[in-house]
Amino acid sequence: MSKKNGIYKKCLTCDKEIYVKRCLIKRKKYCSRSCLGQNTDLARGLVEKNTSAWNKGKKLHYDVWNKGLKGYGKGEKNGMWKGDKVGYSGLHKWVISRLGKAVKCEECGENKKRVEWANKSHEYRRVLEDWRQLCCSCHYAYDRA
Repeated sequence: MSKKNGIYKKCLTCDKEIYVKRCLIKRKKYCSRSCLGQNTDLARGLVEKNTSAWNKGKKLHYDVWNKGLKGYGKGEKNGMWKGDKVGYSGLHKWVISRLGKAVKCEECGENKKRVEWANKSHEYRRVLEDWRQLCCSCHYAYDRA
């Protein structure tokens, strides 16, 4: 038979007596995972009841780099700006950001479910006057004409 080399300790949560192997004497403090979960932060001394975050109400010791720079990195100031070499979906997103969502068809005048921005010249340039609002059926007819 093997000789026991451990000791008996009390669980920090429930005070139940537990046997601990010699190699785990410094680490083992709880009888089960449930006791560990109940007491984890309190045992570490990280949290006391009814306390707030350590940095609540404190001011930063440095200035935020982009404070007051409204529009910084937008449009042509952005390092990823492609200009007229933009793709189809990128150009449509640019038009929506400038003109807003298309609402009413300029051809038939109806407020249908799907109204899209259509390019007048079919050249897809970054010119806002080159775009018009069309519903799906009018847009299809316009592109096929």
